[in-house]
Amino acid sequence: MQSDMDSVYSDIDSNSCDFFPHSDSEESRSSPHCPVRGPEPEQQQQKKRRRGRNRRMKANDRERHRMHNLNDALDELREVLPAFPDETKLTKIETLRFAHNYIWALSETIRIQQAEFFFVSLTVRPLL
Repeated sequence: MQSDMDSVYSDIDSNSCDFFPHSDSEESRSSPHCPVRGPEPEQQQQKKRRRGRNRRMKANDRERHRMHNLNDALDELREVLPAFPDETKLTKIETLRFAHNYIWALSETIRIQQAEFFFVSLTVRPLL
């Protein structure tokens, strides 16, 4: 019968801190046999919430900074685009579309001028 009991309790170490339940008293926490395990579950939840709040605040700050930089860049782009007569501020998407079309128009102007220059250089022959 003793051997049956030994096999049932063989995985329990009598020196283990888990063998006996502990109270939350000061003595059990400062016991030399049982190491301190860390914060209580509520304290862990508070730490997680604080950590989550800090991460969210940092992410919000990064996003605010990113949007500020984007708005500054769009303002600079508006300054180099030809202005409309009524001087209304273009929206972000209007600014990007107008800039795209303006760059395309300038590129086409250069392409046409290069084609004309090439055509003129072929038709004009130097007099020798």
